[in-house]
Amino acid sequence: MLHLGGRAVTVALVCFILQVPRCALAQGSKPCLPEAADRSQARNIKVDGKSRPIGIWELGWPSAQLLAGIYKTLATEVLNYNVTYSGRGTSSASGLYALVGCADPMNFHKDAKCPKEPGSLGHDLALEVWSVSIVDRWQEIKDFAAAAMPRFLGNTGYDGTETIYVFNKSLHEAYDAKGLSLDWYRSYDIRWHDTSGYFEDWQAVSTAELKQCELTLLFNEDDMLNYLKFTGDKDGVDIHPDGTLAAKCWNGSWWLSPACRAHPSKCIPVMTGGNGWMIYAMMQTSAAWNLPWALTTAVDWERYATLPRQHGSLLYWWTPDTTFVDLRPKAITFPRGSEQSWTSGDKSRIMTEVKLESYAAAHLEVTASSAHRLASNLKLTLAQVEDMLLDFKREGDMEAVTCKWLKANRETWEQWMPSETGCVVGMGLVSFDGTFVRNLSEASACAWCTAGRASTPLAQTTTRICESCPSGKSQRNPGQLTCEACKPGSYVRETGATKCFSCESGSFQPLSGQSDCSKCPTPLTTLAQGSENNQSCVCPGGSYAISMPNSSNVSCKDCPAGLTCALGSFEDSIPCATYAGQRRVDAMFPEAIWPKPMQGYWVSCDAPLTAYRCRLEINCLGSEMMSCADNLEGLACGRCKEGYFRWSESCNKCSPAAGRALLLALAVAACLGGVVLMHWLTNVQDKDANWDGPAITLLSAGVVLLWFAQRSLTLNNFDLAHDRTALTQFVWLSQSAIDLTALFNLQCWGMGGFVGIFFLKISTPIFMSIVFAGTYGFCNLVLARFFPSARMDARRGFNNYGSLYLTFFITIADQAFSLF
Repeated sequence: MLHLGGRAVTVALVCFILQVPRCALAQGSKPCLPEAADRSQARNIKVDGKSRPIGIWELGWPSAQLLAGIYKTLATEVLNYNVTYSGRGTSSASGLYALVGCADPMNFHKDAKCPKEPGSLGHDLALEVWSVSIVDRWQEIKDFAAAAMPRFLGNTGYDGTETIYVFNKSLHEAYDAKGLSLDWYRSYDIRWHDTSGYFEDWQAVSTAELKQCELTLLFNEDDMLNYLKFTGDKDGVDIHPDGTLAAKCWNGSWWLSPACRAHPSKCIPVMTGGNGWMIYAMMQTSAAWNLPWALTTAVDWERYATLPRQHGSLLYWWTPDTTFVDLRPKAITFPRGSEQSWTSGDKSRIMTEVKLESYAAAHLEVTASSAHRLASNLKLTLAQVEDMLLDFKREGDMEAVTCKWLKANRETWEQWMPSETGCVVGMGLVSFDGTFVRNLSEASACAWCTAGRASTPLAQTTTRICESCPSGKSQRNPGQLTCEACKPGSYVRETGATKCFSCESGSFQPLSGQSDCSKCPTPLTTLAQGSENNQSCVCPGGSYAISMPNSSNVSCKDCPAGLTCALGSFEDSIPCATYAGQRRVDAMFPEAIWPKPMQGYWVSCDAPLTAYRCRLEINCLGSEMMSCADNLEGLACGRCKEGYFRWSESCNKCSPAAGRALLLALAVAACLGGVVLMHWLTNVQDKDANWDGPAITLLSAGVVLLWFAQRSLTLNNFDLAHDRTALTQFVWLSQSAIDLTALFNLQCWGMGGFVGIFFLKISTPIFMSIVFAGTYGFCNLVLARFFPSARMDARRGFNNYGSLYLTFFITIADQAFSLF
């Protein structure tokens, strides 16, 4: 949308430079109203300790001056304030910068000389600010003047309009001839109607009175890129030798739309001013709706004001404004655009309505509340403004026009006048010391309702009072009409509260507007603060809610050993098919909470409330059903997964079958060799018969140490609180480190089940006897034939077997029962 600061500059220059009569009201003029207040009693306002008049930042176009003139007369002659024009600006944005104390408001594009700590420079009001011109400025002002942001007083009672207009002559001719309504955009669609006959030929306009395209927005590359993007009209733009994109012009000053480019005589002239106000939007609009338009820009303001009159063209214009008000042209109605589409660059739907607003300096409602309320109440209709503008165009005296209107419309402006105790919406009665009161007899003025209060009508009057919010309600913002009820899950006990409080843990509140919360039954509590109903009451940590089908009651039970029960654990939430399993999950219960196994414990859906303690804590991960460490599975994570075998306390990947067979053969050979070695050693010892030598002593000590180590290792299978000896730590920390069955990799042979391993372990003595018997037979029946010295003595063999069995009895017994 057009940034109105541009056209406002031109209008203002007419007033300020050319000195059009009575563009600004003169100071010291005679009173307008016959009952004007005694000026000897006129009052100033006091700002930052200094007394001064109310200052109006005058915006430099006639409609804004009308509004300022009416306000100045009423504030001066009725409210008896001293009022002055504190400065003049040629753009809407300058008014906002003036109100926050900037020393050079008109230079807001570069450096408005805004103070770090805003103060007053005498500017208090800016009336008829075009909202579209200040959208991009609010954040910048907020960044340096958050506390002194201008206060919004409301709209002026009428909207501004900027669009394409058609003169009544063409409008009537088309309607009389063909029943066409030229104030409707579809009537210009070249596919159905040729309306060029109702307008003068665009080529009849002298190019000397028009701007060259390169001096207008037709050469703005960003606008042309958007045009090309949204229309695809490559013939409507040119790429210059330097690579820039610009509109393709005819006769140096005109751009022809696609609808009439092939037949220029059918093009309708459309004129604008300045640097090509709105011309980029008119290009997109004409291309989108097949409108046969020839667009151009007048060379200066004088030509802009006269050429459309002379040639009966369409024109870009805005209201309220004096330029064409005497001809009362009609606005052409287009499809409504949106801020979002305009921001994206799509301007094919012209946005015509602009909010016109008034603003006051932050301090004014405190320093001059009645003057502040007058500015807020001042509302006119567009018809009233246009009638005054027409009078001004004829007479040239703004002060006379506004005075004439005030004398003729007393009933209208009397409704704007505030009384000291006539409190408007958002305000309430206060006493002389500023205390809020509830009746007129105690009141001396009005003040804005503070947070914790609401502005409500006082019965049988037209004024308002600031009521404290009752218990169960609050209001965090000042100047509000109602108190807000506390939402479910919150409360407030005191009156005049600015906020509600969440129900504490262990309490809930299902209703809104309450002053307290209900307690959960003992021992129940809640997952968090702000609970809204009794279903939020849950068992505390260390317990869980047992399943109670067809009942809304909650009964808690202590958490079983090996399980951890977080706050809000439910038996029904256990993720097993035999349970309800899937208790509600919502904002209050973001995830199902159930009794979960601790690390080192294992549970399954067969008995989810019975935890098995795992042999090693690291084997069972906890938190989930049947959760085991890597490569482990089964009851209490006691079995390696398929393709793995246990060695020490870890599961290792099985080697290929050939490697396993070789390992088994080596193990068998080692056993046989060990038997032969024992037989040979005992045979040598018998021959030496030296039973009291150092070898026997060392052998005996070794046997005793083996017994001690075996006993210490066996203790590791029990949960006993004892200090392990250094020797135990040195030998092994776990019985499984000498798991004899691991040597044979049974799981890799498909025999790793409980039955197979148990059978192998309890059969250890039998296997040992088989090994001894096999060795004895092999040596005596086979080897002795070739090597007579290999013959084994049966008595000595039985003796070795018994000695070995006795020495390792503890380990053999422990192996047999280690699975339990």
